[in-house]
Amino acid sequence: MKSPVSTYRLQVNADFPFAAVRALIDYLRDLGVGTLYFSPVFRARPRSPHGYDVTDPSKFSRDAGDEPEFAALSAAVEAEGMNIMLDIVPNHMAAAEDNPWWRDLLEHGSASPSAHFFDVDWNAPGARGRLLLPLLGGELDEIVRRGELQLALRNDEVRLVYFARALPLDPKTLLGVCEAARRHAGGDAGAAALELTAAARALPHREECTAEQSSARKRAGDALKADLREKLARVSGLRAALAAGLADINQGPALRALIEAQPYQLEFWRSGTRRINYRRFFDIADLAGVRVEDREVFEVTHTLTLELILGGLVEGVRIDHVDGLRDPYKYLARLREAIGDTYVVVEKILAPGEDLRADWPVQGTTGYDYIGLTAGLHAHPDGLDALSIDYSRRTGLPSFSDIVYEKKKLVIDALFAGELAGLTAEVERIANQLHVPFEAGIFACALREISASLSIYRTYIRDQVAAEDRNAIKQALTAARHRCSNVPDPLFAVLRRIMLLEDIPDELRGDCLEFVIHWQQFTGPVMAKGLEDTAFYSYHRLLSLSEVGSHPDAITTSVAQFHDTLQARGERWPFTMNASSTHDTKRSEDIRARLNVLTEMVPEWSAALDRWTAMNARLKHVVGGTRVPEINEEILLYQTLLGAWPLEDSDRPEFSSRIQQSLLKAAREAKNQTSWLQPDEAYEHALLAFADAVIHNPQFLDDFLPMQRELAYYGALNSLSQLVIKLGAPGVPDIYQGNELWTFGMVDPDNRRRVDFELRRRLLREIMGDAGSTSAFARGLWESWTDGRIKLYVTWIGLQLRKQNPGLFLAGDYLPLDAHGPLADHVIAFVRRFESRWVVFTAARYFRHLAHPGELPVGAMWNDTRLELPAGLPVSWQDILTNAPAEGDSLASFFSTLTFGIYVGR
Repeated sequence: MKSPVSTYRLQVNADFPFAAVRALIDYLRDLGVGTLYFSPVFRARPRSPHGYDVTDPSKFSRDAGDEPEFAALSAAVEAEGMNIMLDIVPNHMAAAEDNPWWRDLLEHGSASPSAHFFDVDWNAPGARGRLLLPLLGGELDEIVRRGELQLALRNDEVRLVYFARALPLDPKTLLGVCEAARRHAGGDAGAAALELTAAARALPHREECTAEQSSARKRAGDALKADLREKLARVSGLRAALAAGLADINQGPALRALIEAQPYQLEFWRSGTRRINYRRFFDIADLAGVRVEDREVFEVTHTLTLELILGGLVEGVRIDHVDGLRDPYKYLARLREAIGDTYVVVEKILAPGEDLRADWPVQGTTGYDYIGLTAGLHAHPDGLDALSIDYSRRTGLPSFSDIVYEKKKLVIDALFAGELAGLTAEVERIANQLHVPFEAGIFACALREISASLSIYRTYIRDQVAAEDRNAIKQALTAARHRCSNVPDPLFAVLRRIMLLEDIPDELRGDCLEFVIHWQQFTGPVMAKGLEDTAFYSYHRLLSLSEVGSHPDAITTSVAQFHDTLQARGERWPFTMNASSTHDTKRSEDIRARLNVLTEMVPEWSAALDRWTAMNARLKHVVGGTRVPEINEEILLYQTLLGAWPLEDSDRPEFSSRIQQSLLKAAREAKNQTSWLQPDEAYEHALLAFADAVIHNPQFLDDFLPMQRELAYYGALNSLSQLVIKLGAPGVPDIYQGNELWTFGMVDPDNRRRVDFELRRRLLREIMGDAGSTSAFARGLWESWTDGRIKLYVTWIGLQLRKQNPGLFLAGDYLPLDAHGPLADHVIAFVRRFESRWVVFTAARYFRHLAHPGELPVGAMWNDTRLELPAGLPVSWQDILTNAPAEGDSLASFFSTLTFGIYVGR
């Protein structure tokens, strides 16, 4: 297996296609990147900004480029000694008409040859064997009455058109359309319409179609549509007759009957999501879950991926949303069998105390666990405690864990009611077969509580129950039993039997396992939406900790804990990825580094909040008797401004708009005063108006900017320490596009904005031309730190070191270095060792405790703080960032020029 030494994530889309990537190769080569790590490159919705809404994974994206362009790109990458890693999406595809499998499903329903591609419960309550589509802006009857849903020709095919959506029809229902056209046709057009009518009449009803007949029905339906297109092009008068026939149907009761005859049932999007009967990606109705566990589905959806890997054009894959799969282990084993020893990592969010499953045939995760591990490393524990007290006093909010529990229940009710209903029906059938009496709805209550109480995203029960799954379920059952007093203990006992497959009759074991598998696919989205997309937007004690992969109540702040965890990662998962910013992080690494400084200045932060809330009170608007925003949202705004404020005044004009977009998303995700399902326009307008007024309030800015500049200074030092640690830590460091310079990106789509690569290219060339690896050069970069060259320089030096020493970083030992002395808690240091090669990485932290703003805490202040160097290490070192020597064990020598260093043994 060939592991990357480093990765660089690129968002490939219409604005940044393969050709643009190819033009960037020389820059990425010079930067020292080992692997180009692409977002999905498969056929997706037109102008998709991210590529996760795949419509055909067997083809390249039209926006990104075609197969020859990718082959040329791959060859160019290989020629520069780099390789490519792809992000693949096995869990879902776009539920869109340009998805050929989904289109077939819309045409033929359960009789479609593609029906087994998607997770659809055709027997769900109220479905009547149809696919429930929540895409209407109102109730169906009202939409029809207003004439918003009409039959029309689109590309010479009759479609049911609703604004931009053009839904296909069951070919059988074209019978009524052809008959309507016949009434307006004569001569050749009448004869043609009669032929079409006969062909439509000959089609079997989908309800009468056996599985063996489904392909024949599809072929006949396709032939009917092709015949219609051909006749429209050839037969004079047929197009006019068809248009008249469609107008007749659109203006009468026949339209409603034709809609009801389709394999899909159109629903109001707000209420329809509560009854949806197909598995989605989280709560997104436009992304349908794929049954990749089916071998045929696996082979069809992985055709291009396997071609690229086996053809040598791609050397690694990232598996998106592995927790959404029915059986992640089985999928990964099948993929491993197909691609051999290719590098594979999974997008898996690990809860506190959870480890990646040891039997999974992968090299690790995509690095969100690394974000969680390092989230608190620069957050002072005493300051965190003080922040908690101050935040609780101001907001009156409960603990974060209580908020997560409540928000998980909220999203179950608001977003996943249909899934819960399906699970409830399954468990009730089993309980009936076990002869267990129960009241209607009681199992729904219990399942809701158990799912909200589960401390991890999901379990991975297959045919047996692993110890970690058993423990997680038992803990959830215990917590739910305490919280849900109206559910009798005997019913919890029954649920325990079912969920742990204990004391179950052999004839019911399969049903119980099937229920557990469905429940496992349910709890992941519940946790993701409840924690990441709701609780994180509701709890603002310190925004830098409310991040994907992190958990504000379970963070690592001690250096000893950090070393222990890194050592374990190095032993178990030496090739796992280490991320700091991604396309999914809510705030970039540089924003989080700034906000961590608040833990070192809690009294000043608290006093600032008092002043700012008082001076900006007049800017609030009253909505429904409440002054907007309330204090919790106001704290969110001020922290966001502190973290994201631009370094250059030239960036200010667009800044207010970016802040407002971020706040709007946060408010809707929090689901407190407004939401995506039920937006409160008055509240939202007041919130955004307040934010804009604050940003342009001179009185506020006079008070705010000095504090912001202080945070920015210390935050830059935090960022550089984070970077040095990531470059040396066990695992594969990932650079998210553009983050080699200071990047203050907020949640998507803000973090997917176009990157100025020409600026980065120019700055790197200047650095490469001027760099003499001298103390004066490095110190000069720091003195002009606001231009970002210091971060680019450290990234370049670190990536080059990794590129030149792959064995050191992929197979080398990790040796923690303890510090002793008055500043010991301010130091993170470790050694990477491989054969005769030794490298020491040092980084300081808690900078505000060490120096005033503008001062660099280096030199003599570290005299009495020393590193405990193990026997066998070289006695002298040289910092490859500054060319400065380090002798002995005093940190004054290691921190002589900068507050971090990468030292090679001499």
